[in-house]
Amino acid sequence: MINALNEKIEKTAELITEATNEEFLSKNTIEAINFEQKLERLENGTFKVGVVAPFSVGKSTFINSLLEFDLLSTSILVETAAITTVKYGEKSKVEINYRSGERLVLPKEEEPIEDIADLKQQLKMYTTINRNPDGEGVKVEEEIQSVNVYWPLDLCKNGTEIVDTPGLFAQYSGHNEITSEILMEINAVIFLIDPSTIGQANFMRVIKEYVENAKRSTIDGTGKHIFFAINKIDQHPDSEVTKAYEELFKMLEPIVEEPKVFKVSSYFGLIAGLYKQGYINIDDIRKDETIKFVDDDGFPVSGREIQKEDMEIIESVSQISQVKESLEQYFEEKNYYLIEEALSALKRACELELQENEETEYFLQDSLAGDRIEFKKKIEIIQEKFGENVREIKKELEREVEKRIRGGASKNSFSLLRELKKLTEKKIESLSNDWRRQVQKEWRINRFNLTSHNAEEIVGSFINYVDLTAETVKKTLIQEVFELLEKQMTKIIEDFEEKFMNLEKEFNELFYELLGMKLSGGTLFFAHQELINQVKEEINDKFKGNSAVYIQTGIDKKINKERSKAIKTVRSKGVLNFFKSWVGKGQYEEYLEEDKYLEGIEKVINLFIEEMYEEVQGDILSIDTELNNEAEILAENILKENVINNKISAYESWKQSQLEKLEENYQKSEAETNESLIELEVNKKLLNTYYSRVEDYYEEIMN
Repeated sequence: MINALNEKIEKTAELITEATNEEFLSKNTIEAINFEQKLERLENGTFKVGVVAPFSVGKSTFINSLLEFDLLSTSILVETAAITTVKYGEKSKVEINYRSGERLVLPKEEEPIEDIADLKQQLKMYTTINRNPDGEGVKVEEEIQSVNVYWPLDLCKNGTEIVDTPGLFAQYSGHNEITSEILMEINAVIFLIDPSTIGQANFMRVIKEYVENAKRSTIDGTGKHIFFAINKIDQHPDSEVTKAYEELFKMLEPIVEEPKVFKVSSYFGLIAGLYKQGYINIDDIRKDETIKFVDDDGFPVSGREIQKEDMEIIESVSQISQVKESLEQYFEEKNYYLIEEALSALKRACELELQENEETEYFLQDSLAGDRIEFKKKIEIIQEKFGENVREIKKELEREVEKRIRGGASKNSFSLLRELKKLTEKKIESLSNDWRRQVQKEWRINRFNLTSHNAEEIVGSFINYVDLTAETVKKTLIQEVFELLEKQMTKIIEDFEEKFMNLEKEFNELFYELLGMKLSGGTLFFAHQELINQVKEEINDKFKGNSAVYIQTGIDKKINKERSKAIKTVRSKGVLNFFKSWVGKGQYEEYLEEDKYLEGIEKVINLFIEEMYEEVQGDILSIDTELNNEAEILAENILKENVINNKISAYESWKQSQLEKLEENYQKSEAETNESLIELEVNKKLLNTYYSRVEDYYEEIMN
């Protein structure tokens, strides 16, 4: 799925590893630029794709078509119960994580896999709703937290993970909450939809709310990570699919930036993938009565008429490859900066090393006729003055950070915490009031269609809608706080750029004044954009870890109570029964007073909305307090640790090490100096050749 990007990541990682292994770069430069961290970020990244769909839309078949392997259960009677994540593993195994904290791994270490089908059957047992009539066995939805499936699949080889979520409109009430929660943890989400449901008012409202919820899982809120696939196009007329596509696109346009909607056949995609991987042959496909398509000349093709060359048509009809390409493009756009950042750092390291080689060569030649005692004194002066400058800028930046986070003496001075407080105070009232109006409007729509026969279904659907919208409101606040945090902290880093440049400039000027060698201008060590990227990454990581708490309610009990109150007992008709009632032997019947029952439901729901409104307000206030505390800690950690201590300390250590090395070289004997000059010349040629390769690859990547 993300092979093109992974190839670039691998090539970049190889170049970095080569530089360190072949010793093109000194140990000091490698440590100063922190290549270990850059390699880790390049190689250990994961791309989680979540698939969300209502029950029986073909979610498991769709995932299998992405994997090109028949792994997950595809029975129409099966409903996913536990979050199932498919990951790469050299050996096939299933890891079951229980809510109690226990973990079960199948097969056990002492039990080798003899039958893949048996392991798949066990996977089905642990990831789907228990439908045993007597209720025995594992109650998956109650006992199991998540399931990880490790399988040697090419798709997942380089960090791609596929997350199979419990379905929308699920029978198990907790599934909507689980699905909403997992949206915060994934990098991309695919909503899989049956064309026949598009246009249904309730379905469209709920899907729209889920999309709004998914938008809150990224700070930018554009929804670029959200994809839509209209499934089973092989089972519906083209006109119906086209109409569904147009209606869905129209609904999405106002809420998602450039909606990505695909028309797919998961089953055709799975068949094409299995054939490509050699799991089935052309005769297997010919015998499949569900495989029917129209060839390039407009003739229907099925059964014995299917030829090997027709597999391209089957794959093309499925459009699964288009979904994969779109995911790959999104992932590349989202993570391209990692490659650019690593290559920029590699270029910068080469330039620093070449500069250091020039300094070394200059002073080695100078040492042959220079005053070694005088040179040592000058180095000591530079070290002392440079140390003072570093300590001074650290104190200055710490004062500035404190001022930017908490504000100065003046009430009008900028303060990150004050800005966050102003935002949350403004949002708390408006978010909760807008939410109440939204759910009241939704209930009026539901109330119009309410009867005693469908009350349970409508109320259940409405409660799920209320929970989902309440979660969206809380996520909205979290999202906007982190968006402001990212914006303001990026601005602080930008304002610090000049101070970093001045530190390097002062060192270069002092170096030239005392030692007579002019160093190249500009800042080579402090990569401004790299610092900004790291700040954004840390804020995004923290944002992904925030999620509002779901509100539980005993609304079902209240509805049942209203039903009981609306049941009236009356004597059965008939003269004989009339006389029997005189002696206490008459027969009686119960019937539901519908108007009274519906009035009772109306009261319960209105009370429920008000109680939920108060709880939402309370939750938002709690989130506000927690976010402000987190923002303060996060800002201090990022700015003081990453910017001040880590980066400036690394620069100081690198420069002091260079000065010590210069002094050491200056004290060498004439024979040692000449030998060092020859060795230096060889290293310069090797480094220049390597640097040219890095530059060429950088240009290739950028273009």
